[in-house]
Amino acid sequence: MPRFSDPATGVISRRTNLLAAAVALLALTGCTGDGQAADPARLGAPTARPTSGEMSTAGSYLAGRFAQSQRDLTAAADYVQRVLAADPDNPQLLRRAYFLTASEGRIAEAESYARRIADGSGETALASLTLALADIKAGRFAESERHIAAIERNRINNLMSPLLRGWVKIGQANLGGGLEALKPAGQEAGLAALFQMHAGFMNDLAGRNEAAEQSYQRASQQAGEPSQRMIAAIGSFYERAGEAAKAEALYRDFGQRDPESGFVEAALARLHKGTKPERSVRSPRDGIAEALVDIAGALIDGRTADTALIYVRMALDLRPDLDVGYILLGEIMEAQGRNEPAAHAYRAVPTGSPYAWNARLRLAVNLEALGETDRAVRELQAMAAERPTAPDPLIRAGDILRTKERYQDALPFYDDAFKRIGTVEPRHWSLFYSRGIALERAKQWLRAEADFLRALELQPDQAYVLNYLGYSWVDRGEHLVRARVMIEKAVALRPRDGHIVDSLGWVLYRAGDFVGAVTHLERAVELRPQDPVINDHLGDAYWQVGRRAEARVQWRRALSLKPEPDVTSAIEDKLQHGLKPGAAPQRGG
Repeated sequence: MPRFSDPATGVISRRTNLLAAAVALLALTGCTGDGQAADPARLGAPTARPTSGEMSTAGSYLAGRFAQSQRDLTAAADYVQRVLAADPDNPQLLRRAYFLTASEGRIAEAESYARRIADGSGETALASLTLALADIKAGRFAESERHIAAIERNRINNLMSPLLRGWVKIGQANLGGGLEALKPAGQEAGLAALFQMHAGFMNDLAGRNEAAEQSYQRASQQAGEPSQRMIAAIGSFYERAGEAAKAEALYRDFGQRDPESGFVEAALARLHKGTKPERSVRSPRDGIAEALVDIAGALIDGRTADTALIYVRMALDLRPDLDVGYILLGEIMEAQGRNEPAAHAYRAVPTGSPYAWNARLRLAVNLEALGETDRAVRELQAMAAERPTAPDPLIRAGDILRTKERYQDALPFYDDAFKRIGTVEPRHWSLFYSRGIALERAKQWLRAEADFLRALELQPDQAYVLNYLGYSWVDRGEHLVRARVMIEKAVALRPRDGHIVDSLGWVLYRAGDFVGAVTHLERAVELRPQDPVINDHLGDAYWQVGRRAEARVQWRRALSLKPEPDVTSAIEDKLQHGLKPGAAPQRGG
């Protein structure tokens, strides 16, 4: 079967370019609260917690480090607190205890550690942020500015400080000062929409409708394609200002861009009923919570995800009813392999929330990750029945079954999703691609080929589709010249995708260009060294160019990586008898 990767299919509301720019500005926040790079996320069972007197201090320290490596942060925090009790002035332990408790949303404990850090070795940026927020929660807006200055001094947050300063000024009834604080950072490329949005919140809260509308309009224009959150806030403003026609136009335009969103239907129903929504931001605390979630969304990927988690926890501590915060919290937890707490986060979104539909979609996919595939599919079927025109639950069900290699079961869901789509648009290329994979694996090649070709009509430069279709054609001995061109284009588009580079090596192998195949397959192994099939392919190519000892090394390497049973038996045969003349490399998933 072709070597392939799935395209990203995130459910959370689309992020605008301003957040991508924010990632660049905030890249230096990718450290934990103790100044150390975060441990990589690894799956693992929850770590058992010790009872009193059961474990030595050294044992608790090691257990805490192990628990953190397994992403059981609750246990890690408990272990570190035991160690800290034995060495209460250790600055590294204080920072680690702060980081773990803040990451788990134990904000009161994190505040106590932040104060001890400030009293001892000096404030870290995240600890300073925690203390600033503690003052803000207590209404001590002027006092919070000292801690905000410490954030700037550590240069950990070039974006957070202006937003904090602005909202702190609003808390002191200084609208002019609040708006002025936003100006310098708002001039950065890509960030104008974010700061215009917060200027709109501030003017809206002050009852300055004309100024608020101007800021909201600028934010929408700067964003290009505003997210659901932005549309909801601006639409809410228009409804409260008695501009029902503007609100309806805004909602309907978003509905055309994102017809699967459940938000538009609920917003229009409220609008036509005449029920006035409350402000998106009702206080300076709400404004700061919004800012924290905005920034967390920019930091969610890579090394900065740990900081994003703390920001979301802080936002929810300030504003427990910030539903989008729970969506983002669940998304971070999923990315860390913490599926149980992710499920709890999604369940925290109430049924009447405009984000409830997204939360339920996320929860269903998360159930599959917890091993509850059939339950996940049933949940998605129920959602599809609730909204007979919505294709998304059916697509998700098909994707779940396809990833479980239940290809025949996936097909009816994909077919029914297409019936609900109506007019096919370029964004539907991924659905043709996904159904094409299921059809190819279910041995319905003619339908699969048609889906892949249709996907390329919609999006000609999709490397995944080019690779899959090209690989399949070569494997079937069809359209060989066109297939090679397609795979070469896919490699040019995705030069660091080991599966696609492997496909090019395999095409050259089948064409008899074994020297060229070796070059590309060696590169593929560099990109994906833990892939058994790619290592097997390289072994075959080595054999064909006379590098027999190296071929056997690669085959043994491939076996050590535990390939599928049919690949295993083929490799074992090659190790015993060598590669038979004219044999093609073993296919793999």
